Parts: sequence; C-alpha cells; structure tokens
Amino acid sequence: QIKSGLSGIAAVLKKLEGSAISAIVPGLFRKARAMRKAELARLGRAELIENIVHTPLSGKPLSFIEHHQCHAYSAYYGLRTSDKPALIFTADGSGDNACATVSVAQNGRVERIATTSPYASLGGIYSNTTRFLGMKILEHEYKVMGLAPYCKGYEKDVFERIFAPVIWLDPKNPLEFRSSVDASKFYSHLVRYAVGERFDNIAGAVQMLLEERIIEWIRTGITKTGIRNVFTSGGVVMNVKLNKRIQEMDEIESVYFLPSSGDESNPIGAGYALAIARGDTPAPLDNLYLGISYDKKSLIERRLKSQMMDKHMHV
Repeated sequence: QIKSGLSGIAAVLKKLEGSAISAIVPGLFRKARAMRKAELARLGRAELIENIVHTPLSGKPLSFIEHHQCHAYSAYYGLRTSDKPALIFTADGSGDNACATVSVAQNGRVERIATTSPYASLGGIYSNTTRFLGMKILEHEYKVMGLAPYCKGYEKDVFERIFAPVIWLDPKNPLEFRSSVDASKFYSHLVRYAVGERFDNIAGAVQMLLEERIIEWIRTGITKTGIRNVFTSGGVVMNVKLNKRIQEMDEIESVYFLPSSGDESNPIGAGYALAIARGDTPAPLDNLYLGISYDKKSLIERRLKSQMMDKHMHV
C-alpha cells in the first residue's frame, strides 16, 4: 500500500511537470523522479533475481557492481601498462544515478573523488539534441558529430545563446557539473529556443559544448591532482572528435581510450571489480576478441560443402 501511494504521488507530480508549479518548486519534481527511479531499480533487481532462477546461473552468488565503477575499472585495469598514478574520467547519459565521475588510481587503489548527477548530463544533452534533429536517440549521435564540421562559424552564436548557459563546472567542486536545465528534458529547451536554427549550426554547437566542457573538466582534474596520466570510459567518450581534442591537450602525459566504451564493455569492468575485491591482480586486455571462438578451417569446409550441395540441387 505504501509503495502504491508513492507511485501515485509520483504519477501526479509527473503530470504537473512543465506547469507553472514546477517552476516554483523544482526540487519537489526532482524528488519525485528520484523516488520513481529508486522504485524502478528495486523492481528491476527483483525481476532479474526471479529470471536467473530459470538459467544455469541459478544458485550462484550474485553481486551488483555500480555502473560507473564498471566504466572506470574496464578502462583502467583493461588498459594500464604501469602502476603510475592515474586519473579516470567516466561520462555517459546516466547510470546508477550518475552521469560523470572522476577517480584517482594510485597505490593499488581506485578512489572516486567526484560524481555528477544525471540532472547535469552532457551525454543527455547530446542525445536529446540528436532527437531534436530528427535522428534516433542513443544510436545516431555519431551522425551529429559528423555534421558538426560542416558549420561555417555560425555555430558559435548558437552555442553561446542556447547551449553554453545551460551547463557548467560547479565553482564549489569544479570536478562536477551543474545545469540550469534537467538534461533528460533538454528536448523541451531546444523546442523553446532552437526552432528555426540551421541543423548544422545546432550540431556544431552541441559538439562545441561537449568538447569545451570535457576539456575543461579534464584540465581541472589534472590541475587539482597533479596527475597527468588519463583513462576514459563511458558512452560520451565514444565521440572520436572529442577524443582527438583530449589527445592534443598539452597537460596530458598519456591518455587511454577504452574501445567500445559504452555499456557493452561494463561486464569487463564488473569482472575486474570482483577480481580486485577477491585480492587478485588481473591482467590488462590483450584485445577485444572476447566472444565465442570458432575453428576457421572447419567453418570454411562447411561453407564449401553447403555451396556444393546447393549447386548440385539446382543442377
């Protein structure tokens, strides 16, 4: 009954979101979203446990590893070549109530020193801009990145008017982002302010936002810690134009970009996290060919036999 009551309250508040009331008491609506997310997380965990019973994993020990810990561990333990102190930056749309983290790896430990709420998600802003431009969210962001270089300089005006004022590094903790607009609602912000702007200028502006904020974030981390060896992970750093800018930073001594650093590589980080917790010293990745192997010779032979049979049947 209590759960139903909380769900009912959250549902009512969701309907009121976007009204004049939400502008007066925005904290109330953030709390409602947090309640809803917590409830969905609980229900999802219960469903997972229930479904595991019907798999070969039934009865096996079950561990839950935090989302951005998986991102950080997959990059650091998967790519490191020495024990030199390192900074680990993770950035994505959101995961386990975070969208960006900074961690320090030294003396055999990884310690997180900053966490940004999904409310101020650069990944969320980029994805909602992708949707605004008529493309598939969480799939076609690379097209927006590809459109960005076609601008003729006019994107700077769009950047300064529509994108730059929305998100910034928190002066109190400059390793965390703050935003005046909920990143998950950024589409509405664009509907209000960006209708009529050229699509290439919008693409260029959001790419500029991503690059400028992430570069500033990493530079601040290096200044704050004095550590110049950098590892990155998360869906945001699958943006190769951003990675080029990072690689060109004078402040960086070495930088490692985890290939395919979206959520698909989080199982690697989870494996590393459990190994570290068990006291093991895991080896870095040799490559990403981690799927099911096959015998190429037998595969070719089967293919040739199949073709011969098809040819014989048609004769």
